[in-house]
Amino acid sequence: MRVWVTIVLVIFATGLCAAGEVQQWPDSVWQPKYERALNHMTAHRLLVGYPDFSFRPLKVADRYEAAAVLSRMVWFLDLHLPEREWLPPDVPWNHWAADACFILTASRLYPSPKGVRFGGDRPLMRGEFALMAWNLVQVLQGQTPSKRLSDVGNPYANAAGKLSELGLLETYPDGGLHPEEPMRRWEICDVVYRLLMWNEEHGGPTLGGPVLYAPRPRNG
Repeated sequence: MRVWVTIVLVIFATGLCAAGEVQQWPDSVWQPKYERALNHMTAHRLLVGYPDFSFRPLKVADRYEAAAVLSRMVWFLDLHLPEREWLPPDVPWNHWAADACFILTASRLYPSPKGVRFGGDRPLMRGEFALMAWNLVQVLQGQTPSKRLSDVGNPYANAAGKLSELGLLETYPDGGLHPEEPMRRWEICDVVYRLLMWNEEHGGPTLGGPVLYAPRPRNG
């Protein structure tokens, strides 16, 4: 597995798919939370910026970026990979996020069988990220996520609801979760930060301790 390549190359990743207007939180509400989460995530290299050192928090993320973030989470949390890794057919082997996609499929955070396109350049929907984040929560709880998306009923809305119940996904000002809306980079940052805080409360690695974001030797 060429995970070290992912960690190096993803720092230089460029390009985001622009999307339509998304309902925004007032600055006074989300900005302090975003800054706190951003400081922790970038310090631990779980989230990285662009070559110009900007983070572009209001940009809509794409699915490749979600794969990059979640692949780092797999290594940071030292999670078991229950599946044999495989690359979606539309992801070139030399793409900057190829190794992240390998990890995503092997960890079952992305529940899709072999041969299904990943669509990494597509704008990331809140429900899509919620599903992958909820699968991560299930792994942390000792459960194995479903192997196929079709095995889960109403997967995006259900995952968003479960994350909300745990306090990991914030609702919109109207009280809805809106899983169909595009997800901005600051929202990913906020969910990841909350998830790590939640995991720390349950005995997981602390953000203040040594950070192992590079792969460790594994048996087998």
